[in-house]
Amino acid sequence: MVRELIAALPQRHAPPGPPASALGAALQAAYKLMAPTGGRITVFQTCLPTIGPDFYKRLALDCSGAQIAVDLFLLSSQYCDLATLSGISKFSAGTIYHLPLFRASRSWQSAQLTNTLTRYLTRKIGFEAVMRVRCTRGIAIHTFHGNFFVRSTDLLSLPNVSPDAGFGMQLAIEESLSDLQQVCFQAALLYTSSKGERRIRVHTLALPIASTLTDVLHAADQHCIIGLLSKMAVDRCASASMSEAKEAIITVAV
Repeated sequence: MVRELIAALPQRHAPPGPPASALGAALQAAYKLMAPTGGRITVFQTCLPTIGPDFYKRLALDCSGAQIAVDLFLLSSQYCDLATLSGISKFSAGTIYHLPLFRASRSWQSAQLTNTLTRYLTRKIGFEAVMRVRCTRGIAIHTFHGNFFVRSTDLLSLPNVSPDAGFGMQLAIEESLSDLQQVCFQAALLYTSSKGERRIRVHTLALPIASTLTDVLHAADQHCIIGLLSKMAVDRCASASMSEAKEAIITVAV
């Protein structure tokens, strides 16, 4: 039956017509097929979805509950509403690969897609993962940044996790740390390997407490800070106006 359908598709769609995309319906069908087992959905999108439902954030939460991550390859040469489409990957712990103005005839873009797809298919992957982050008493984590679903105050739900995934967090000092020499942070990741083995990885980091602002500035990771602030600004642009995002990043920087 599947082979007959594939053979009949060229004839069914032979008459030319206006380009259309029913991404929402396709994702819903894929979700229903994979819900019993979980896994990963890979989407290649080249145009703006024009047919079917537009419920990407809600569907992403359903996918997260079924341990399904949605990865999006956006190869568009026109406007495709990335701010809306990104919700399907953001809340299902998926990844977005955006190649703007993509043309297969451009050798450098073809090579970029080939390298990206090769890495995507060959890297290690973990399934049904959860990550918990802990820190020393007196310090609290109040905001997480990245692609995931927050199951509780310090527990992140990750249907898929890979070595390329990154997460950021904002900390708040709620109590005096003057009587401490160092503070500790710990991230524990529980996941299932591609061989079906349930594993746990724990990373612990101890940092000395600085007494002067100069010590803090000298030890700061500038690339990490700029990267996190940029992502925070992009998130604010998606949920608010550009002017509000500008004011927020100025407030944080100053």
